[in-house]
Amino acid sequence: MERRRESRECIEKQGTLRLLAGDCTSAPVLLLDESAGGLGLRSSSPIPISQPLLIEFEDDLFLGEACYCLPGEDGFRVGIKVEHCVRGRSALLKLADSVAAAGLAPPLPSTAPVT
Repeated sequence: MERRRESRECIEKQGTLRLLAGDCTSAPVLLLDESAGGLGLRSSSPIPISQPLLIEFEDDLFLGEACYCLPGEDGFRVGIKVEHCVRGRSALLKLADSVAAAGLAPPLPSTAPVT
């Protein structure tokens, strides 16, 4: 019996997973499926559970943590709970550049020490 809250979309896309704690290592991963709240990945190495992760696929960026990591014949099947997602980040960066070039961006706060 399926216990998922959201439906999954099957996808196969190469990406990179980076640990955001400890040694901050990165590893190639294959995105197998995606739902509104999570990702299903395949990795050649085990991914630690409950550690903050950054996952990048093409123009999308995900922040989350691994819920499970199960060994299999072709590597490890990893379930990711997604906390934050940025889609189309290249368009977002272009927009930020355009706003800054037009002088529409507010000034950045000073980082000078207060005396």
